[in-house]
Amino acid sequence: MNERKRQKKIWEKELAEIVENYNGALHTRPLITYLKNGLGCWYTCLLYPGMEPTNNLGEQAIREHVIMRKIIGT
Repeated sequence: MNERKRQKKIWEKELAEIVENYNGALHTRPLITYLKNGLGCWYTCLLYPGMEPTNNLGEQAIREHVIMRKIIGT
């Protein structure tokens, strides 16, 4: 677990440096804002063995409801 925490800190630091370096560029602003808003959360899956780094399960769980909403029109 300590190795996972260490790796998370390394990657978060690298991502923070990328955000800092490209923060002023107009053409990268939407992406940098998106990354900046998630700083500290992007690599959470490293701390929990077995946790997928995607939200596929969450999206699958709501897919039926979204389709029904589109069909019904609300």
